Amino acid sequence: MNKRVLKATISQNQLIHERLLRIRAWERIYDQEGMRWGREPSLSARFFCEAIEPQTLPNGLILDVGCGYGRDLVKFWRHFPGREILGVEVAPSAKALWLEILDELPAVRGADRPSLAICDFFTLSEYLVPARPVALVHANYVFHLLPFDEMALAVKRLAGLIIPGGYIGFSLVAADDSHCLKDAVDGSVAVETEDGTWTCLSTQGVSQLFDTIGITPVSVVHLTEVEQKRGRNDIVQMWHVIIQIGC
Repeated sequence: MNKRVLKATISQNQLIHERLLRIRAWERIYDQEGMRWGREPSLSARFFCEAIEPQTLPNGLILDVGCGYGRDLVKFWRHFPGREILGVEVAPSAKALWLEILDELPAVRGADRPSLAICDFFTLSEYLVPARPVALVHANYVFHLLPFDEMALAVKRLAGLIIPGGYIGFSLVAADDSHCLKDAVDGSVAVETEDGTWTCLSTQGVSQLFDTIGITPVSVVHLTEVEQKRGRNDIVQMWHVIIQIGC
């Protein structure tokens, strides 16, 4: 396996550039398509909740990074009762959709309801001031928007927020192992889609990612998702990953 050196920092100019690009892209999607994926929780959130019993989770904040308009926040609120739950989303237009979901779910109203913050996961630690212990981080359909090195940096950065015994769970878009990946030292392939460039990982790529960040997963499952959008069903191959921190 080829070793990769994880970048310690990314320049502020590049962060700003990437952040603005992503805001524009997702603003367009939410403005044009609204609740693109419906109101039901994602397969990633359902898989995560099935794997983690509430009583095994240490006390701390639950973060849903890249939460969109918050369809998974309600799932976590119900599965982990009494927890503080924060959704993080880069597109400001998602917040109006989230408030619409809350209006349709009266049982979620109250002081303990989930909340949504507009920022990106590279500046998330700046948002969490004063620092609050984080017990769980979930990120669905987020990291595939980054090239491999930035993907590894983002996973490591988020994992670093979590207290011992907590979890990070995330999904990665899978690449078919039969693709011609022999020239890709990290086992990834860039795929152009209508939503931008996706970084898809083969079996080798997933292994390389964990080797790069120096973390061993508790569970890695390959699942087929049917994504409904624009009046059609898209078949997407995904890796669903769970990592327990400090165990």
